[in-house]
Amino acid sequence: LAQAYGFQYLFIWQPALLTNQALTAEEKKLPAWDNQKMVQLYHLVYERMARVQMPHFYNIATMFDRKKETLFFSWAHITEAGNNQVAERLYQIFQQEFPSKIAIPSKESRDRS
Repeated sequence: LAQAYGFQYLFIWQPALLTNQALTAEEKKLPAWDNQKMVQLYHLVYERMARVQMPHFYNIATMFDRKKETLFFSWAHITEAGNNQVAERLYQIFQQEFPSKIAIPSKESRDRS
């Protein structure tokens, strides 16, 4: 589609509770762990995706594997702090993939936020 319609694309594989290596006590108690078939499916798919090599593909699934704070509040949803971290990582990826379209903010604008 990108070739036919002339757009650029990215594939981003996101972090998920069921494959995260650093779980807090609160995250370990979430109901998502009750469905063992879903847990197995996530592990199988994420293991396979870890080996994928294709253009414009970024696997950020492991970005929370060393976290200490609770970032997941369901099987697929993360906290505001987690969203900020993902946004920062996505911004880095966009800068890398689309350098002419992503402006690097000045120090002054970063200091105001």
